Amino acid sequence: MMKKYLLCLLLTIGLLISGTVFAKPGDADYSGLLKVSEVESVSGKSKLSLRSMDSKKSGEAYDLQYSTADGHAILMIQVLRGSDYEMYYRDYRCQDYRPMEYAFWGPKTATPENPPSQLWFRKGDTLIFIESGYDKSGKTDLNVEMMEQVAKIIASRL
Repeated sequence: MMKKYLLCLLLTIGLLISGTVFAKPGDADYSGLLKVSEVESVSGKSKLSLRSMDSKKSGEAYDLQYSTADGHAILMIQVLRGSDYEMYYRDYRCQDYRPMEYAFWGPKTATPENPPSQLWFRKGDTLIFIESGYDKSGKTDLNVEMMEQVAKIIASRL
């Protein structure tokens, strides 16, 4: 009787482990972090669309991309591991973003004439990278105040 119990227990554990090891999780869906209507409200632009993809699987540079009707990307977001914060801080930081504990502006090449186009922040074990696109004149589509609003919305959902 005890042998049958142990055999059933071992088989059950084996099935659970194999199901966990060989399970194929779906693509990560980050579209709930920031709605199209929120980007339209922050940016003042209308008729935007969202392209959501899992950058870790797709090889794309971003997980979320908000674009105008003609396909111009105005805002891109990538979700990264929080443990990589120090590496990105070292490589991209131009100045700290004081309202958040683990946050900074980038890229390193930003100047008063060429303001930051990136805002990075970590919350828990997640690092968020926010990047503005550029218009035809070379100015960022979203200014620093708009990127701050986007960061606050996303942070509230993490």
